[in-house]
Amino acid sequence: MKHIILSLTCVSALLLTVAQPVLADNGGGFYSGEGVEGGIDQANAFETGGGTDVRETLTNILFGVLTFMGIIAVLMIVIAGIYLIVGGADEQQRDKAKKIVLYTVIGLLIILLAGAMVQFVATEIVGAT
Repeated sequence: MKHIILSLTCVSALLLTVAQPVLADNGGGFYSGEGVEGGIDQANAFETGGGTDVRETLTNILFGVLTFMGIIAVLMIVIAGIYLIVGGADEQQRDKAKKIVLYTVIGLLIILLAGAMVQFVATEIVGAT
């Protein structure tokens, strides 16, 4: 079980690193313009083939990561159920399953709060839809 949790943690960390900011080369060096809004305007000026704003793209990436983490949490609850069923009368297996469910529910609450925060920042502060 420790190997599964470690693998899921590594995959989640890898996916979170994908959403890191990228320095854009504007031909004469890195961006040195008018703050965040100027950088977003410059990034939007690049032809990427997509019709969405950089803010919308980042919001979509964040929601994708949160959705993936939610799916992993549901999978962990299923694994805890398997431990509970297979463990039978073994008290240690039952306690292990209870801990997995408890920590997974806490993780789901954190994921839901993170989703609400991303939605709030995207709509109210940044203005992306």
